[in-house]
Amino acid sequence: MARIHKKAKAGKNGQLNYLSPNYLHDFLNYHSSKLPSGQRERLLDYYYTLPLALGTEELLQHLGRLLQQFRDEETLLQGQDLSFMSEETRMRFTDELKRILDMKTPERDRYLSNHQEYRHLSVYSPLVEEALRILGLAVPSSRHEIKQAYRVLAKQMHPDQGGEEQSFTKLQRAYQIAMDHHV
Repeated sequence: MARIHKKAKAGKNGQLNYLSPNYLHDFLNYHSSKLPSGQRERLLDYYYTLPLALGTEELLQHLGRLLQQFRDEETLLQGQDLSFMSEETRMRFTDELKRILDMKTPERDRYLSNHQEYRHLSVYSPLVEEALRILGLAVPSSRHEIKQAYRVLAKQMHPDQGGEEQSFTKLQRAYQIAMDHHV
């Protein structure tokens, strides 16, 4: 679980009071000031969707879990846009991704081949990764993304549009490799 920032004012006896009414407010202010704006908004939105009946301890656990989620997304997804997912779905997705990455290679390959929705996460060869890079895409990419990127680049690089023959041929090969090896 994420480390929760324990910055609170000391009481009369010098002990920190984490359950004071202001602590939750201080916690949100402290962490939201250190987050990029998109994550700050997600943290506050998530806080406002939590049930009011939860105690301060439970609220802090949920918020700490979300802060850990932000770190996991940065590490595992490297800028992938998951804005279409709810926070709960994002958490389940990154937890599943961490579980898959912790598997040994044969076990992971077996798991991915048995689960259709995860086939795009299987290990890509350097050749396929290079083809996707030429197309301006990240690993993994869907067939639709590959086709769309190819069409945009083909219009720009086509020799009839002033592009170089060699660059266009390289683009065509990259597209063919990416489509042939897409799982």
